[in-house]
Amino acid sequence: MSVRSLKAHLAAAGASTAGCVEKGDLLALAVATRAADAAAAADAAGGWTHPDGTFKQLCAEGDLSPAEAAAVATLRALPRRPQAGLIFRRWDGAASGGAAPAANLVMVMGDGGAIVGMFSTAAPVPTVGELLPQLVRAASDLGALPGGLSVDDLGAAAALDRVTRHVRVHTGYYPQASVEERAFLAAVPPQQLAAVEAQYGGGG
Repeated sequence: MSVRSLKAHLAAAGASTAGCVEKGDLLALAVATRAADAAAAADAAGGWTHPDGTFKQLCAEGDLSPAEAAAVATLRALPRRPQAGLIFRRWDGAASGGAAPAANLVMVMGDGGAIVGMFSTAAPVPTVGELLPQLVRAASDLGALPGGLSVDDLGAAAALDRVTRHVRVHTGYYPQASVEERAFLAAVPPQQLAAVEAQYGGGG
């Protein structure tokens, strides 16, 4: 299949090819898109609802802690916006010699890459206990439950997915920052970083 054909196929599937410049990248994206579609189909086998219109429960409620159950209840009450998405990405500008953050910072990025939140974590990898309140805050600010969620750590993504599956939203893995993104983050002045952190509270 040619690069043009691959791009057309992925565009038809609703996948963005903006960051893919090589045929290998496109093939990898095609495989990932097919796997995601298969997972979604398996989750929704027979439809999301029972004959009476109530939603099917994908997993037992017993695996939720009281805090997680409260977050799920809040998220369920929000209207859905399937085309919206949120990405939890760790700030790593210091890795390229840029401004070192005062703590482990995680950016919450909305559509178009806009930063809609920022918070600090106790360790370099955020926990579900740290991610979930930020998800509730961002979704509440948006006024809707996004249809897609991503975290830039595989383990953290899986931990959050265990909870978000209760609201029929998949949390996937978002790749680490590219060389270009690292260079951009490294160039951000310390005072600008401090201003953004202060705007969003900076805390978990």
